[in-house]
Amino acid sequence: MRIESAVTSVSWIPSETIAGVIRVPFDLGVTHYDDPPPDQWQDLDAVVGPEGARFANELRAWAEVRDGQIVDCGQTGGGRPGIPAPRLVKNAPFVKTQGPTCWTTLALTLYADGSAGHELVGASAFPRHWIYGADGKLAGKSALVDFHTWYRTVGLSQSPWGGHEQAVLAADAETPMERRLSRDIMHGGPKPRPVTVRPGTTIMAEGEAADHIVLVLDGLIQVEAGGTVLAELGPGAVLGERASLEEGRRTATIRALTDCRIVSYPAAALPPSELRDLAAGHHREDER
Repeated sequence: MRIESAVTSVSWIPSETIAGVIRVPFDLGVTHYDDPPPDQWQDLDAVVGPEGARFANELRAWAEVRDGQIVDCGQTGGGRPGIPAPRLVKNAPFVKTQGPTCWTTLALTLYADGSAGHELVGASAFPRHWIYGADGKLAGKSALVDFHTWYRTVGLSQSPWGGHEQAVLAADAETPMERRLSRDIMHGGPKPRPVTVRPGTTIMAEGEAADHIVLVLDGLIQVEAGGTVLAELGPGAVLGERASLEEGRRTATIRALTDCRIVSYPAAALPPSELRDLAAGHHREDER
């Protein structure tokens, strides 16, 4: 029996992760921000390129199984770059048109029973890296980005090609409902102002009165109720909808595990039906 599987990372530049003078070439049209990649793709070449994401890393593997044992295996893979990005650097020539080094290190494990697993082992601190399974569906993403450090300093010596790997925090992909709501929050009206919170900060407190929801743009947060940790969530998570549905009181405490960038949004600005669907989805996740 032959087993085949794949894992792919797609790296892209969200507009809200770039600030200051570095935005100038983007705002002038020399280069562009990226729209989020699709939830699922059929053709990777249509996702990466001049009008799409910056970089993709595809790892494919196969194994031959005989009598419950893997007797042979192999793999293929490689990166697909998008376009270069002009940038300022610390040393001469001070301006480079060659894009900074970007990478992901992926692991793919095949088992004799036909199943497979994958992992984001390491990655550059920027851009955002989304991870897709063999079916082309979004499965996870890097949790943190550090644009300033990456854009000014990263090079081959600080990458796997120079013998240096950078560990990366990863999070499961948010639900399709959360993805739809995040687009509504960020692009459906006046753009919310992101706020940075430090590790250990209580973003929501169980039992407090509140009428807004929170979208996590970057970082990892922890959800706790009644002293029990329910989940760790990352970018794209939308939280706090139950307070608007259950007498205006928070039903869980949410704390930042890392530096986080979040936005608050009035729950009343969203249709109640969407809030109920979001709450139902979170309830199913809690039961797991």
